[in-house]
Amino acid sequence: WSQSAIGQLITTYDLGLVIDDLSELAAQVGHVTPAQYRTWQAHGAVIADNLRHGVYTKTTLNALAH
Repeated sequence: WSQSAIGQLITTYDLGLVIDDLSELAAQVGHVTPAQYRTWQAHGAVIADNLRHGVYTKTTLNALAH
């Protein structure tokens, strides 16, 4: 769902498709190019690396401390 927190995260960081209804899925998937898919993979790898290294936790804790 595009208005959910995860939907907004996916849209903000260009991580993949966001749909509001399952009936949209086939059409959306049909328009994904190999280049777009590779972009999503690359962006996902950055997010995964940041999670592994605690970047988001550190950023949040620093913001709370100041």
